[in-house]
Amino acid sequence: MSTIRQWEKRPTFSKEFKTRAGMITGDNSKFIRLWHEPSLSGTGFGFSNRDSAKVSGMKRFPYSKGGAFRRWYGNNEYVVNWQEDGNYMRNYRDSSGKIAAHAFNLDYIFKAQVTWSEISSGIFSARLCPEGFLFDASGSFGVIPKKYIMFQLGFLNSKVAQYLLKVLNPTMNFQKGSIGDLPVYWEENTGVSSVVKPCVNIAHKDWDTAECSWNFICFPLVAHIAEHNPLTIWLILLFTCLIRITSSPPSQTMAT
Repeated sequence: MSTIRQWEKRPTFSKEFKTRAGMITGDNSKFIRLWHEPSLSGTGFGFSNRDSAKVSGMKRFPYSKGGAFRRWYGNNEYVVNWQEDGNYMRNYRDSSGKIAAHAFNLDYIFKAQVTWSEISSGIFSARLCPEGFLFDASGSFGVIPKKYIMFQLGFLNSKVAQYLLKVLNPTMNFQKGSIGDLPVYWEENTGVSSVVKPCVNIAHKDWDTAECSWNFICFPLVAHIAEHNPLTIWLILLFTCLIRITSSPPSQTMAT
């Protein structure tokens, strides 16, 4: 009963902030690519607004498209054709003559937002999406002022939010309405933001240690390889392989 009363007293997420579903391109195979498929020379990273992105002449820009369970940061794998402020996509007609692309959220693209995957295996996960991104329908997002973004990201990844979401939406689908109905909690000298920031930084560094990141330079083991003798390197590789094998589900282990 106390949970319900607290819920009734607090404003909802959608009233204090905004929740949005990302855009529908109308033809993903035409407009969306994995970031490593096209030339990086035509991809624009880090633009903070539409005007600067437009005058840059870049063809593609980072595209938040949901993805697997991952908290705090990551799943940045796609780029979308948004040349000249999306002029081609916004005017492209399909075989029936209709303009299929819509829901562009023009006031919110290229700004830092909190995003999440629409479909999950059951556990909700939210991430910080930095400046420079556009958003897909499968990667809904919350428009939160910068001074509150870390606290609210921490709340969305908390056990409290997990519990409330199970009450609101006991499915694997987390659309903007589900998040919008959550009660809002505010920071009152709790120090939550100071805990969340390191989580985001660690997740960011972790994402960049893999080749799936466009900021990837080299594997951590290789970066420090000069510090170890051959026997140590061999043991590290052996234990890494053993950990991956023993932590894999039975079906994956057998397939290997």
